[in-house]
Amino acid sequence: MGKASSKKKSWITSDTWKKTDERRDLKGKLNQAVTGQQKRQAQREYSEKDREVKISCKMINKRTYAKNLAREAEAAARKGDIKTSL
Repeated sequence: MGKASSKKKSWITSDTWKKTDERRDLKGKLNQAVTGQQKRQAQREYSEKDREVKISCKMINKRTYAKNLAREAEAAARKGDIKTSL
């Protein structure tokens, strides 16, 4: 069994992967917090990092990837290369 591993998506940048690793570390810190003050601080940090990761994935990475695919398809269509455009 063990921990499930997932394939890295090609459209996600290495910067975003670093942010997700930081978020994972903050989640562990949140789970290990003992006092209420530590939990609130850890939750605040985790929420901020979570927001950064989501924005990075949705707005930056996916849009850039989609634009690049569209450019490649347009270039292939101009050349008349149907196989590359798909």
